[in-house]
Amino acid sequence: MKTRRKRLARPKRSTSRQRFRMKAPRLPKLQVPSRQQRELAGIAFFALAALITLAVALPTGGSVTHLLRDGVTGLFGWGVVFVIGACLAAGIELLAPWIETMTWGRGLGLALVLLSALGLLHLSAQQSGGAVGRAEAEEIQALVGTAGSILVLTAVLLGGLVLAFDISLRAMLDALRQHYLASRPQAKPEPKRVQPETWHPRNQVIRSETSEPMLVPIQGVAAPVVAPVPPVAPPAAVAVVPRVEAEANGDLPADKATRRKRAALAEGAAAAQPAATTGAEPADDEIQHAWQKPDLTLLDTVTVRKERLHDEIKANIKLIEQTLLSFDVEATVIGVNSGPSVTQYELQPARGVPVRKITALQNDLALALAAAIRIQAPIPGKSAIGIEVPNKATSLVTLREIIQTPAFQNDHTLLSLAIGTDVSGNSVVGDLTRMPHMLIAGATGSGKSV
Repeated sequence: MKTRRKRLARPKRSTSRQRFRMKAPRLPKLQVPSRQQRELAGIAFFALAALITLAVALPTGGSVTHLLRDGVTGLFGWGVVFVIGACLAAGIELLAPWIETMTWGRGLGLALVLLSALGLLHLSAQQSGGAVGRAEAEEIQALVGTAGSILVLTAVLLGGLVLAFDISLRAMLDALRQHYLASRPQAKPEPKRVQPETWHPRNQVIRSETSEPMLVPIQGVAAPVVAPVPPVAPPAAVAVVPRVEAEANGDLPADKATRRKRAALAEGAAAAQPAATTGAEPADDEIQHAWQKPDLTLLDTVTVRKERLHDEIKANIKLIEQTLLSFDVEATVIGVNSGPSVTQYELQPARGVPVRKITALQNDLALALAAAIRIQAPIPGKSAIGIEVPNKATSLVTLREIIQTPAFQNDHTLLSLAIGTDVSGNSVVGDLTRMPHMLIAGATGSGKSV
């Protein structure tokens, strides 16, 4: 008999395993954090600036440096100096931790400065702005002429400087004006001539001539009416003057001594009467002076604490961004509202980062900042999240600081009152004529009674 061999059935391989084995191996994704990306970009800009400098400065070099020198000088001409400066500025912007993050406005400003400088170089000296400067200058010159081209390019250059370096032309002009006034020799003050003070009755200025006193009725029993007492005439004037006149007319007999005494009494009475009339001046007259307001330089100002607060703000910005980045949350601080006791940091998350992910990290941010914080998500009227952090030391708000603000200078009320600053650092000015009562709220020991 033939023995039948039993065939053992092998388990079938699953199709999923076969598919998994048939797939090609995937390469691991290279994930570079945004901080390292900024540092690598900064190193690349520094290397590019150094390479362009070597290619332009050294005539001998390799084929790459020759090609780079011909290309850069052909495009930008003498404006290659601005290209090197722009590369260095971009590298410093990306690597320096104390400088704010590069924004589109700052990059646009650098580009405008470079283009306008190339155009001005071509207009001032032919073929010195390269191909870019020549094309730009010829197009503008065909539209507005040579003088108009210089004016347009100068305006673009100034606008680019304002965007790139966040400078204010108004502040620069004011600083130049102050420097000119301080350096100008001051003339010796002439001695003031003392002029006699003029009398101005106060009742003619303050009191109204048409106003009449208002009678207020009083309840009660009326007092009996008393007849007015007739005035008593002075006996000396009545007795002396008629008698002297009668004796002078010869109606009454009198000796010479009596006549002399009575004539002297009559002259004394006549001399005393105009003196009494002229001496009756109004008692409420006063001298009115033209008062001049005191100068603001008499008030003190504080700068040391503001510098300390500035350093504290920079450190907090770095802590907030690094703490969020450690939790894979990319966000940038785009603004700061500094108050005397609390500072608000305006945080703008990257595209695709939900707001709830930042609010959930409130305790972690408070731990990193070592302070009790408050998150306002979002800030009303802004596309940003507010993080309020108490200052380590309360800043002193001086009266001079409030008076110098535009809020106080542009206030046209009768009695402007400098109250102080709010949480965001904005000046608070009130009108004392319309504010008879003011409520100051705050915790115990916060300085409400100061």
